[in-house]
Amino acid sequence: MEDAMLESEHKEKVCQLLFFINQFPKLLTTVKKKQDENDVTTQEKTNKEYFVDILKKYEYGRKEPNLKINKEPEIGGTIPDQMVRLILKKSEKCTDEEAEAHINSHILAMSAENLLGSLLERYIAGVIESYGWIWCRSEIILATDFIKFPTPPQEDTTPQEKWICLQVKNGDNTENSSSSKIREIFKDKDYKDRIDSKLWCRSDSKWELKRDSLKNNIYEKLGIEVTDKGTLEKLKKKLKKDPNLKHIKPIGSYQRLDTWIDLARQLGFNDLVNPPDKRNTNWDELNEMIGLSSDNCMSEEKLEKYISDLYKKDDKENHEQGT
Repeated sequence: MEDAMLESEHKEKVCQLLFFINQFPKLLTTVKKKQDENDVTTQEKTNKEYFVDILKKYEYGRKEPNLKINKEPEIGGTIPDQMVRLILKKSEKCTDEEAEAHINSHILAMSAENLLGSLLERYIAGVIESYGWIWCRSEIILATDFIKFPTPPQEDTTPQEKWICLQVKNGDNTENSSSSKIREIFKDKDYKDRIDSKLWCRSDSKWELKRDSLKNNIYEKLGIEVTDKGTLEKLKKKLKKDPNLKHIKPIGSYQRLDTWIDLARQLGFNDLVNPPDKRNTNWDELNEMIGLSSDNCMSEEKLEKYISDLYKKDDKENHEQGT
């Protein structure tokens, strides 16, 4: 631990982490190789070098976060497709400079999303590590962000017989190859019987619009009582007779969702069909998983404050250094 420059306060967690790695080596992401002095071949690392690398990763992940986001493609990263520039110019009737600004905005947003994933982990770690969880920052364990050591039975608690591997994702649309790989590993009986694998997604990336609920919302806004029979006829009659609605001409069958979407837009009820400003989040699920009470539960509001406070601190430090 001295070679890894690791603080003594993390000794117990590190010992548990190394024990986990020893028990489940297939879940380790670190490659046990090092380059020789001529940078041509590779050779096996010593066990000491091997574990020091893991400890350094553990410690590195706990350093102060870099709150800067990339404003241009990273070296070795993805190159923007020139055909995207062409389509932007033709579709949006924009100049080369405007097309480039659109692309740069996309790069900026993606970089901010990547940073959000890192800050989300950091926020959760600050809460749940005091409950026996270990933050596996810097991708030490395959597709796993937190682990928890099995606990023996106690008078007031139910024993936790298996290790818990928790993967945290910012949204439910961020599947990757390591996530699918770890599911294959967990099919192994030795792993399945000894590890309880959990996945938590902070937000729902999709929102759903159903024809029946949209119909009823339109009826309600138009003051039409919803009944089992005759409601649609009341709507058609209102569109024909109401002088303020005679210009409304729905296109298509009323059995189709897009007809009701078109009707809502013509009526000016865009709030019924436009995407919500914010995603739904699933903090209650994580709080229950960890066993947090209402007094110390995690929430979207607390995450927002946590991130805002990080930037306030960063701005203050930059200002002090500048002066």
